[in-house]
Amino acid sequence: MTTSSSLRERSVGRFLLCLLLLVFSVGLCEAGTFCAIAVSPSTGRYGHARNYDSRAAAERAALAQCGAWDARIATWGYNGYLALALGSGNAWGGGYGRTERLARASALARCPAADRKVVLVVYSLAR
Repeated sequence: MTTSSSLRERSVGRFLLCLLLLVFSVGLCEAGTFCAIAVSPSTGRYGHARNYDSRAAAERAALAQCGAWDARIATWGYNGYLALALGSGNAWGGGYGRTERLARASALARCPAADRKVVLVVYSLAR
């Protein structure tokens, strides 16, 4: 006959094993899913990066690709889509979404120019 304390110990052990496997598998599946877009407010130049292991690494790569002295991060994301909209007068807006459509709509909503248009869409999804 099994005692209730040994059943409890086995249940706790199984729970901890499942939790450990879950944490480990999530880390493996979601590696390399950060993305970023950088833009220069003075020139309208832009750069992007995708599939990086950290937000900081993706932002550094996007800023470097933009190459402008005044480059700044327009938007960043994790496991999703980014979009950049540009308009006259170097107006810009960056957006994030779980779908391309949502990212485009977000970027357009954040760009104040009347003639705004989406010029870049970047995606970075879990592998």
